[in-house]
Amino acid sequence: MVFRWYLGMSVRWAIRGDAERVRDYQVWCGPAMGAFNRWAENSHLFPAANRTVVEVAEQLMHGAAYLFRLRQLHAGGAVLPASLNDYRPAPLPN
Repeated sequence: MVFRWYLGMSVRWAIRGDAERVRDYQVWCGPAMGAFNRWAENSHLFPAANRTVVEVAEQLMHGAAYLFRLRQLHAGGAVLPASLNDYRPAPLPN
């Protein structure tokens, strides 16, 4: 019962932004967070400080555009190596 209480309160503290309980915050996430961490591993996004909303959004949009272009080439009959299907984040020009 103590664990259940703590688990419930840690989410409430995070939602309220209780500064005295910041070390207790729990923010639940699903498998997408683990997949993102694997995707960002060994890139400039690996340090959490580099994961700004703008940077992550730009990387996701750039990756989506890249993969869409590959699909267009494939639909047009181009034969491309499978290794091109693995888009990894890289610093984008300003």
